[in-house]
Order: sequence, then structure tokens, then C-alpha cells
Amino acid sequence: MKPEYLDRLIAWSREEVESLKAKGATEEDAREPAFNSLLTGKVIEKHGEEIHADPLFVQEIILSHLETASPAQLREMAAAYRGQGRLKQAYDLELAADERERGEFIESDS
Repeated sequence: MKPEYLDRLIAWSREEVESLKAKGATEEDAREPAFNSLLTGKVIEKHGEEIHADPLFVQEIILSHLETASPAQLREMAAAYRGQGRLKQAYDLELAADERERGEFIESDS
């Protein structure tokens, strides 16, 4: 991911963590898997327009997520695409999930 995009995401995430802590979130809460989802949702809710205004930023976020997503997460994304009629993308995600399960999925160097 381009450093300027990563820097923005980190700064926005830190802001949201501080905001959640001010509302009572604890370090223990921050270790919960649901906390990351909440944090991501808050960042997108607050900065989504800025993110979507830059197609390359969107692409970088998607590629970053694809490189770290579990096979189950890839299949969830595939199901969503299939429901939208985006069959090629759904198929590609299913393939990536299968490859990841077999240990064949190669991550990029970015």
C-alpha cells in the first residue's frame, strides 16, 4: 500500500481508538475480534467519502484486505458478489479461497 494511504488509515484508526477509549473501551476490548470490525466501520463511516473519491485508494484497501483475508472471509465476499450478479469476481474470490486453503495463494510484495 502506498505510504500516504497507509499513513492516513493509521491516523484515522488511532483517532477512532482514542474516541472509543474515551467512551469506555478498554485494552481488553481492543483485543476482541469485534473491536477491529467496529473500528473499521467507524473509519469508513467517517472517511468513506474521502476514500471513495480516490479510486486508487479504494483499490489499495481492497488488495490489502484480499491478501490478509481468511478463506471464509473470501467466500463471504464471493457470496456478496454473486448476489450482486458479479459472477466473475465471485468465481475469482472462490478460487483465491481454495488456493489459500491449499497454501498456494501468493501474496504480493506491496
